[in-house]
Amino acid sequence: DMNAGSGRGKNPEGLRSFEFHCAHLYWAYNEVTLAIFGEDGDKVNSQVLQDFEKDYGKEMADRIRSYQRVNFNVCGAFRIEHSP
Repeated sequence: DMNAGSGRGKNPEGLRSFEFHCAHLYWAYNEVTLAIFGEDGDKVNSQVLQDFEKDYGKEMADRIRSYQRVNFNVCGAFRIEHSP
């Protein structure tokens, strides 16, 4: 471990769940496709989430939806803006 003894290992308080990372990816791509393709991008984004819901269920899709207002570009935004 190259960080052993350096005091620069992972900060457990900064670790995020798999759900968080999935939502981050979805909403990041959502923002980009919407910005580039406008209404067509919005349709694609909606279809992606519908397909996700078919594969993984409504509960999981709702969890992804619950992150819509999270600003993933700001550290700590998860604690402030996310409400499952």
